[in-house]
Amino acid sequence: MDEQRIAMQKRRVGLELVDGSRLEGDVFLNLYDAHRMGPQRLGDLLNSEIRFLPVETTAGIQLVNCALIVNAWTDQRDEADELTRLGEKYSICVTTLLQEEIAVDLYVNLPKGSRRVKDCLNQQQRFLAVFREREVLYLNTSYILRVRD
Repeated sequence: MDEQRIAMQKRRVGLELVDGSRLEGDVFLNLYDAHRMGPQRLGDLLNSEIRFLPVETTAGIQLVNCALIVNAWTDQRDEADELTRLGEKYSICVTTLLQEEIAVDLYVNLPKGSRRVKDCLNQQQRFLAVFREREVLYLNTSYILRVRD
C-alpha cells in the first residue's frame, strides 16, 4: 500500500505552561499551508483544531495540551515576514495568568475603524501573535489577565 507523506519541517520552539514549567523542543510544520502561500507557521498550528501539540524534546516526543499553553515562542527569522507586521503597531505590556509582565509589539491589521488593541484582542483566535526583539511570541488569549498600551 502506498503511503502519502506530507512534507514537514521542524521548527524550534519554547513553551510556557500554566503550571509555570517550560519546555523546549521541535514541532513539525507543513511545508505548504492551505490558507496562504508558503509554509505553515507555529501560529497557524496553534490556532488550528489540534488539541495536543507533539513536541520533540531530548526526552522524546511529548504531547502537550494546547489549552494549557500560556505562551509559545520561536525565532523571528523562521516565523515572521512583512505580512505578519502589517497594520497599526502598538507597544503593549501584557500580564499573563502567571503574573509575568511581557513587553511586546502588536500589529493590528483589521478594517479601518477597528484597528485598536481591544479590537484585535476580541478576535476569534486562541493564540495572539506579538513580537519581541528576536522572537515571535504566541500568547494564549485565555491566560491574558490584562493589557496596557
